[in-house]
This record gives sequence, C-alpha cells and structure tokens, in this order.
Amino acid sequence: MASSSSRTERVELNTVEIFISFQVGSIVVLDGHASIFGAPLRPNVRYRFRERYLTVQAIGKVRLDINGDFSLRTPRALSTDLQELETRFDLKRQNAQAANKTGPVILLVGEKDTGKSTACRTLANLALRSQSAIVVPHSTAPGTKTERDDQQVSTTKGIAFVDLDVGQGGITCPGSMASTFLESTIPVDEDFQTMIPLVLFFGDKSVTQQTRKRYLDLCSWTAQSIASVQLAKPGFRSGGVIINTMGWVRELGYDLLKQIITMFDVTDIVVCGGNQTLFDGLSSDFSFARDRIEFHTFQLSSTPSETAKTGLDRIQLRHTQLTSYFSGTLRTPLVPVRLVVYLKDVELIDAVTLEDFNMKLLRPLTVAAVSTAPQRELCASANIAGFVIITDIGKKTLTLLSPAPGALPRPFLLVAPTFMAKPELIPPFGASS
Repeated sequence: MASSSSRTERVELNTVEIFISFQVGSIVVLDGHASIFGAPLRPNVRYRFRERYLTVQAIGKVRLDINGDFSLRTPRALSTDLQELETRFDLKRQNAQAANKTGPVILLVGEKDTGKSTACRTLANLALRSQSAIVVPHSTAPGTKTERDDQQVSTTKGIAFVDLDVGQGGITCPGSMASTFLESTIPVDEDFQTMIPLVLFFGDKSVTQQTRKRYLDLCSWTAQSIASVQLAKPGFRSGGVIINTMGWVRELGYDLLKQIITMFDVTDIVVCGGNQTLFDGLSSDFSFARDRIEFHTFQLSSTPSETAKTGLDRIQLRHTQLTSYFSGTLRTPLVPVRLVVYLKDVELIDAVTLEDFNMKLLRPLTVAAVSTAPQRELCASANIAGFVIITDIGKKTLTLLSPAPGALPRPFLLVAPTFMAKPELIPPFGASS
C-alpha cells in the first residue's frame, strides 16, 4: 500500500483495473478513457471523493492525476465478466421492448463482501450508457459536451435500481430499502445524493423472525410501486429491474431470498462469490421455473478493501452513510439546520413494530424517518420524505437535525431505536430562520 499522506500522483495504466482508497481527494483523467462502476469519466474533469473505495477501469492507455489522502492497490487485469452478463441482459431488454413486455428482473445474491453492490451499480451503468463507449471514445470536440456530461444515455430508456439491504444499503440512510428510477448513469462522485428515491423505512440493520413479516411487507410494497411506474412508463418496463440483497444466505436469510424472487417475478439470478451451495439450492428450489428463471455466476476477483469487513467496519460504514445524508458531497455540500418541534405536534412511532414509541426509551442522537403518510394508519407503507436526528429531548419539545430548513411535511416520525448517530460525525449546524 502507498502512503496515506496528502499528495499528488500521476498514474499510467493500460487495460487494467486499480483500487483506490480515498480519505479525501480527487481524480482527473488526463488522457485516455476510464470508468468507475461502468460510468465513464470525462477527460479533464475533477471528480472529488471522501471516504470512498473505488475501482477505476482503464480502457486502453490512460493517464490519471490523483490528488489527496489516498492509497493505491496493485493494478490487475481488466475484468469483462460484468460486461458479458450485461450483453445477455441487454438482448433481453431489446426483445422485451420489441414485444412490449417487461425486461429482465435481475437479483444479485451472495454472502457479505462478494461484490453484490459493485455488480449492481456496474450493471446499471453499463445498461444506461452506449455499449460502444466501453471500447470506442465519444467525441470531445469543444462545445459538444459539458463539464458534468458523464451520464451517457443508451437505447435503454430506464432501469429500476432497488436496494433491499437494510444493513448496508447504498442509496440512502441505513435501515431503509430504497428504489430509484435511472435514466442515465449514476453520478460518479455524487452517487444517489442528487436523486429522489422511493424509500421505505424498516428501522433496523437486520431481520429476525419477529420482524420477518414487516420486512417482506416492505418488499411487496416496493415491488408494487415499481410495477406501477413500469405501467405508466413503458421505457422502464422494458428496461427491467436490478435488485441488491443482504449478505445473508442461510436459514432465515435464504427464506427471505426465496420470497423476494417470487414477489419481484425475478427472471435472472446472479450468484456472487462462487457460493456453489447457494447456486445449487436456488436452482433446485426454483427448478419448476427453469423456463422463466436463468441463473448466472459472478466472481469478484478482489474486494476494494484489503480484508473482509469486520463488524466494526460495517458500523463505521453505516455512520458514514448517515453522515453523508446530512453533509452531502464535496461537489454538492449540504448545511443541516436545527429544527425545534413541539411534542404535541408530532407522533413518534416505532419503525419496526409501528406502535407508539415509548418516550422513556428515546435517547439523543436517535435517527427518525419523516413519513409522507397523511394518516397514521398509512405509515406502514408510505414513502419517506427524509430523515432527521433527534439531538435534544425536552419536556415539551424535540430538537432535530434536518438536512434542510423548513417545517416537517407530516407529523409522523418513524423512530429507529437501534440506529444512533455519533456526535463527532454530525456536521455543525445552525438554527433555522
């Protein structure tokens, strides 16, 4: 590993992949053509990152300018596994569009640290950019592209991207399942921060036998919402769905996977990490649907981190994800504000049980989701408007950290008793006007 002190380094690559671990820093493509998670990097545009692991793919000869506090891994051969998978899925999308049918519904399964999130994002980006962009440069003549024109669009009209991993989800705050409808590649340095996803709040980092029904109910409502969008927008119908899942593939986790496959009418299952037992089990359990479900495998040859994530690593990742929700990105920072509400004007609901939250158990720095439900009984299935952190609890008031000024859109707060923010990770905030 290279030193993690702040520095600038010029790197020359040739048809390889390289892992970069950023504390804070940036990348500029000086020459050649490169991508991150299948999304192309525009030449001479500075992409800024904070606390990120990245895989940069060099397509041919590439020169990079890397600046900041970062470390590099030894480059390895450029993998084409996901490109080959996407070629199969793209053919299915073309056939679906011609026949006015639903495109492939792709479910990625596997244990922790097997590359599911990486594969999901890359497959989505590859589907939404021109296939030729992977091997043939696009025009960069003056005036033909803007500085931020890194979201190339292909013949695929749109794709539903779904994350059902409530413990390590990548779209929004931990404890949620989220869906976003993509018409262009995911912004390289802003991720999903600039999007408005459909979010349902589960309120815990894992599923138990007691919360199994609640989790599956949210999965069912997510599937119904996607079907509604596909009905209204044929482009999303033929584009299909890409679904990320939890890294839990045994016992209850395996049972949840089988339920999800049925709920979403999955057509393609990608088993990540070379788990033959999982592959054989799902193949056997869904042998009755062999004419409808196709199985694939994907092996990530190396993970972004040097070793598999520990429990402490995962806790830190959840805190980082939560903090980024309130602080934004280096390109689009947010300035969270303090919001004081009267207890009489809000209803606190346990996000997991949907019962009244016991105020005696409420602690400072607890995370809560603001429901869009117009009525209490609709909170179970209503979309989430956003998240707040309860920073102070008074006899008659609550002080909240909000990512933006303004009153709460609805009075219902779904409280997650197991999700607490770290004081040092909460950005400074001022009083709202």
